[in-house]
Amino acid sequence: MPIRSTDVVDGMLALRSARASAAREGAIGREIVTLPLLAARLVGGFTTPAGTDVLYPAIQAALTSESFCDIGPVAALPGMPRAVLHALDCAWRADLDLSTLGGTPRFDDLHVIETYVRDHIPPAHMLPRDLRDAALRRVDLARGLLGPVTLSGVADIDPLWRPLVNELARVTDLTWELPEPVEQPWFGGSIRKTPATTPVRTTAEASADPKSEVVEALRWTRQLLATGKVKAQDIAIAATSTPDWDDHFWPMREVPGCPCTSPTACLP
Repeated sequence: MPIRSTDVVDGMLALRSARASAAREGAIGREIVTLPLLAARLVGGFTTPAGTDVLYPAIQAALTSESFCDIGPVAALPGMPRAVLHALDCAWRADLDLSTLGGTPRFDDLHVIETYVRDHIPPAHMLPRDLRDAALRRVDLARGLLGPVTLSGVADIDPLWRPLVNELARVTDLTWELPEPVEQPWFGGSIRKTPATTPVRTTAEASADPKSEVVEALRWTRQLLATGKVKAQDIAIAATSTPDWDDHFWPMREVPGCPCTSPTACLP
């Protein structure tokens, strides 16, 4: 019988890559998840983290149907749902309880929207803090549900998930693979140090935003391949944490002539 184990990665691209690698290795019993998916696994049933496809429409509805103290004059402006979603995401990741931050009109408005969203999204979809709290109540089942847990390729953990991670360390074997000399003094599990690699030569170029960085990175890759001086297996595009770039790299796979699929093609 295969031994159950769980690897926790950071971001959807890392999730897809790790699952593909596990499938190629025939790693039966190994589950690849992100921290929100791990929490949903502990909660059980049909529970799933509320994604953008659920949150965005609910925020749009809240902005048109609720009354606000501070953001009322701009609630109907284009881009407001996206800005509110970003603000809520930052508050959730920082583990802020908006219900306790009364007295500040902006936080009061965010709490109104959060409450509306919680009441109007499908029951199986849970907001991050609610999901974390529900997972904490069932954390004693972690050894049977998850087996040994390894944090792999995770540079840092948001304050939202730290209580759950430390509780996991109490009930099951939890290992965090960290490059030297990174330290995480709050972490209660075991740490496996991995050697840090130092590039021989480092250069940097500034770009306007993550999308521009993606385009420039692909141009750089194409240039190296076109000259023939560097082999494809010696080129790497990397970051300590990739989620900010994942959503911009993924659509490039569908761009005709993208260097991802044709090293002789060029970007605009």
